[in-house]
Amino acid sequence: MRAFLKHLPVILLALFEMIAGVMLFIKPDSFTTIIIAIFGGVLIAVGIVNLFRYIKGRKEGNANALSLTIAVIVTLVGIVALFFPGPIFNWVKTAFGALIYAIMLIISGVFKLGLYIDYRQAGVRVNFLHVISGILAIVLGVVIILRPYGDNEKAMWIITGIMMIGESLVDIASLVLNVVNSKKKPKEKPIEVAAEE
Repeated sequence: MRAFLKHLPVILLALFEMIAGVMLFIKPDSFTTIIIAIFGGVLIAVGIVNLFRYIKGRKEGNANALSLTIAVIVTLVGIVALFFPGPIFNWVKTAFGALIYAIMLIISGVFKLGLYIDYRQAGVRVNFLHVISGILAIVLGVVIILRPYGDNEKAMWIITGIMMIGESLVDIASLVLNVVNSKKKPKEKPIEVAAEE
């Protein structure tokens, strides 16, 4: 249970990325508004979890200002997305196509990198795939912004869906490695006895 709570923010993001990617293949226009609202709820949950983590870390003397900043920004963005999904989707689709997903991926990437820094400072073992996941999310977000699909709306949703699913798979692999590594007990070094002369 403790391991589950420790990885809860990344688990929520991975689940959202997978669901969003699949939904984009079904009916992107109708579901994107729902996705924005769901993402808003996920961001609020992730933000609150990290606010409590920051408070706990402050009491233990290992708080990180970056963690607090990210938690506040993520929570605020989540509130806007949850309560105003329709206007956000209409504006974003008209002006920038799938930019909303680029923003989601970039926010997710920054959050994951910040979480990795927090874990390392707290002495928690985290595999390097966690960093790759964060960097990959930012890169994929930038790719969407560059619009390699041009004005082809169908290609836009397909490419974005594939990217979301791919990112979620990397997150899941990272979580599995973290759980496996946490269960490994460090090998005890044999006690060397000096030979008597």
